[in-house]
Amino acid sequence: MDEEEEEMGEREEEGKEQVDEVVEEVEERGRKEQERERAPGRAAADSGNEGEEPSVVERSEQKANGDGGLGRGASAQAGQSRAAAKKKRAKAAPFQFTMRDLELLAFLGRHRLATAEQLQRRFSLTESKAYARLRGLRARRLIRHERDVPGPGIFLATRGGLRLSDVDLAEASFSLATLRHDLAVADVAIELEREGRWLFSERELRRAIAEGYGDDYRIECRESGTGRTLRHLPDLAVNDPDGSAWTAVEVELTQKRSERTRSILSGYRSAREGLQGVLYVVPSETARRRIEGLGRKVGLDGRLQVIRQGEPAGPALEAIARSGEESEHRRTAAEERRRAEQEERARREAEFRARQEELGREEAAAREAQEREEARLPNRLRRAVRGY
Repeated sequence: MDEEEEEMGEREEEGKEQVDEVVEEVEERGRKEQERERAPGRAAADSGNEGEEPSVVERSEQKANGDGGLGRGASAQAGQSRAAAKKKRAKAAPFQFTMRDLELLAFLGRHRLATAEQLQRRFSLTESKAYARLRGLRARRLIRHERDVPGPGIFLATRGGLRLSDVDLAEASFSLATLRHDLAVADVAIELEREGRWLFSERELRRAIAEGYGDDYRIECRESGTGRTLRHLPDLAVNDPDGSAWTAVEVELTQKRSERTRSILSGYRSAREGLQGVLYVVPSETARRRIEGLGRKVGLDGRLQVIRQGEPAGPALEAIARSGEESEHRRTAAEERRRAEQEERARREAEFRARQEELGREEAAAREAQEREEARLPNRLRRAVRGY
């Protein structure tokens, strides 16, 4: 094993130790918080047992058993057995933190939120395994489960989960007004990431711009009605493997004003070099035709693909890439023609200058020959020749 492999192994061990330390810290914090939550209840239960009359349930148990003491003893034994069984189950199957849990936390941090079904698809988990992982992460306060939303609820990464997964983003919030859009963006991101594509979320793009290196992904949109210039970021930015080009992904489930959509498409048409094209995800065929029509009006139709929600995005991105390659080929061919024309023009100018210089030399030689001939003649004949 060479020094480089040893260094890589040491780095991996250090990374694992750091993960273990953070996990232990988060688990210890969760245990302390749970103990603080249970402490008032236990104190109240201990202080209120003496001098109280038996409840209706206890009296019924006493009547059924014939002896209040034996009934309470049986009930206490049953409670202890249930607690022991629960503790035994927890001890028999402890939660083992894995690298997939880190990836799950990173996905939630980057894309804001997701449902259990989406996480199940993203990480190829069965339903039981997905909920087992989510329960374990939630018990350690690495994620939170929001139930007051339509459907079975959504999951978001907490500050501890973001820190553990090394996602340098703020803890996300959610809005019911944008929840449908956020989940649709997550669906597209799941499909593309499962295909192995390299993409950035809008949260990551905003963070990059704040740090001063993400301006290439931001376009300027000039609204024709108001004359204002607005800056716009796509919902997703899909990069080529070598990072030389990227494609914008827009999920538009609610129709914008035509002026606003046209200004966005115009901004993409005049974007900086590196943008291959734009993929729009829309909810209906009518919306598809509308976006395609606006794209033709601004001259973006060759680099614009529109699909309906639920259709695969991969083929559309490949079509944009092919269109970009064809445009690049056309641009390269035009540059080659222009370069050839410039070279031909320069060659002709060089030939013309060479011919002019040759004619000048011939005229100078003729003048010198004439002067030599005149020098041989007598003065009288010279004057006669000149006068002639």
